[in-house]
Amino acid sequence: MKTKHYALLAFLLAATLFTGEARAASALGQRLSGKILLQVEANGEGWYIYPKTFKRYYLGRPDDAFRIMRELSLGISNNDFENFGMYAPSRLRGLILLKVEDAGRAYYVHPDTRRMHYLGRPQDAFDVMRTQGLGITNKDLASLEAENGYQNSQPQKPSYPISAAGWKPPSTCSGTDITFTSSPVPVSEIYHIEPMGKVAAGHVTPTDHGYIANSANHQPAISDLRAPADGHIVSIGAFGKPNDYRIIIWHSCTVSTIYIHVHELAPEILAITGDLGPGKSWEGDHGPDNNKTPTIPVKAGQVIGKMNRSLDFSVHDTAVALAGFENPALYYGEQWKIHTVDLFGYFESSLRSQLKAKSLRAAEPVGGKIDFD
Repeated sequence: MKTKHYALLAFLLAATLFTGEARAASALGQRLSGKILLQVEANGEGWYIYPKTFKRYYLGRPDDAFRIMRELSLGISNNDFENFGMYAPSRLRGLILLKVEDAGRAYYVHPDTRRMHYLGRPQDAFDVMRTQGLGITNKDLASLEAENGYQNSQPQKPSYPISAAGWKPPSTCSGTDITFTSSPVPVSEIYHIEPMGKVAAGHVTPTDHGYIANSANHQPAISDLRAPADGHIVSIGAFGKPNDYRIIIWHSCTVSTIYIHVHELAPEILAITGDLGPGKSWEGDHGPDNNKTPTIPVKAGQVIGKMNRSLDFSVHDTAVALAGFENPALYYGEQWKIHTVDLFGYFESSLRSQLKAKSLRAAEPVGGKIDFD
């Protein structure tokens, strides 16, 4: 008889504990309603707490976040939207609004500020997730119920380091080791290299790129630009004036280079991208979630364009996260910045020595430093 009595007490105690945990989880879900959560103890994975159910939805990659946010949206008329101004009413806190009369434009309403954030493209949704997200522990996240079909949608973790800032390679990437065998500008034509780390003009943080000059006193001079190693061009953007481009090349699954203020694009590249007038851009595959447009493969030493006077050049490695930033997340708006590495470190030894000899800085690090927080 006592055995049955103890068993009943144990059952009641377990039921009470389960009910208490369920209530606590429900209360947490309500408290976090409408918020975007980031798993700070993992790899910064994003989750959205849907206000109507208090369940969590995995946001994953940019395309995942964009799709899920739009699937859970609430339709709204143009008239109602315009009456809101910049801030939605309290009853819409944490929801995603869809302008059904305006090509389905979507906006995320921040649950605390009620400010509406535009979700125009997958990358916009991903940027909102990164900038508006709230950190949460794995334990607290596990206590929140996941919506069926979304709790297991997390992709298999790649074998290479994942950037917490969202700087990621194309699906065509291979390996992590790379050695640069070609100078971005013929060494004989380099007048000097100004190292990274200065704060001047429009740069409010230390510059995350070096400046390669091919003439004295900024006089006009044309030089070929070359890929330092085999790789894939994933992005080319034109600035607001003619003959001014930015090129991003991934050379492995971790290492990338950025060329800014490119004067001309090589004809074989233009044949793929088409005309890129001021303000236009070409975007290729930025990972498994966005492989609709093939990348542009390049070989080490291949001419990718031309420079005139000066070129901004930088190297980034997602296996490296700079330790000198007090709060790295504040720099996530420029996803490459926290992964900025020495300008010369990835070149083969003899070429590295030649390039370092062109630097205006003699003390190490000759290529400069940017994380001075």
